[in-house]
Amino acid sequence: MSIPLAKPYGRILNILQWLVMVLYGIAATLLAYCASLFMPSPLASFAATAGYQAVMFLVCEVCDSWSMLTRARTGLLDRIPDYTHLRPILQSG
Repeated sequence: MSIPLAKPYGRILNILQWLVMVLYGIAATLLAYCASLFMPSPLASFAATAGYQAVMFLVCEVCDSWSMLTRARTGLLDRIPDYTHLRPILQSG
């Protein structure tokens, strides 16, 4: 299911998404490097960075779901979970 507003601007949104993902990758790499400066072992720095990324992913998913549920019209509340990112991931397994 696609969002209707994304169709005319598909190429621009793809480029913007690519740019955001590249910047996110650079920021995650810098975060991992900074964590490795203060951790006693490489395994500890990996665990701290992976734990941070997992917690932030869950926080972002919860905020995304809450913002969709609070801003949606009442007639669309049953279709809103289809637009969130976490529900298709959980249903695929």
